[in-house]
Amino acid sequence: MFHGSVDLTDWATVEHGCSETDVRHSPDGTAYAKTAHADHAAFELLDERDRLGWLTTVDLPAPRVLDWLDGERPTLVTSAVPGVPVCDLPPDATFSGVEALRDAIGRLHALDPDGCPFDRRLATTIAAARSHVEAGLVDEDDFDDVRRGRTATDLLAELLASTDEMAGRGPRPGRVPRRRMPAERPG
Repeated sequence: MFHGSVDLTDWATVEHGCSETDVRHSPDGTAYAKTAHADHAAFELLDERDRLGWLTTVDLPAPRVLDWLDGERPTLVTSAVPGVPVCDLPPDATFSGVEALRDAIGRLHALDPDGCPFDRRLATTIAAARSHVEAGLVDEDDFDDVRRGRTATDLLAELLASTDEMAGRGPRPGRVPRRRMPAERPG
């Protein structure tokens, strides 16, 4: 543990990925640091720290938390995990990289949920999505091509309608029924 004394000056910026934090890696490549700037990113970083701490108690490869720098710009410092990011693999190795990722996710999902202290059931996740939409925290400019031009409120309504349909309750009164996305159209 660095205990809040790590100097990130010489750490290189990580350019790939999708994080609302500044991500850097140590000069020797053995550690990563994520620094949050917005309040919601700081809360997500704190959650990540807690989840990584729990992951060290199960038999899965995961980064170890090396340090947590609290303050105006919280920073999580973790160990690197052996391997290569799938996005850095040569084209002829991409398939095997995706298979390895699939297997790792499968091992994670095979863990007994009763032993996990984090509630990510659908109802909890939808409540968090609703909270983010209501607080204006959804970046509508970052939607994928299929959802570009839509609003977070519209997508939340669609999500709520689709979960009602999956549960066999039918659409809620006043809710927009689920629309087919272009990739889902038959034919």
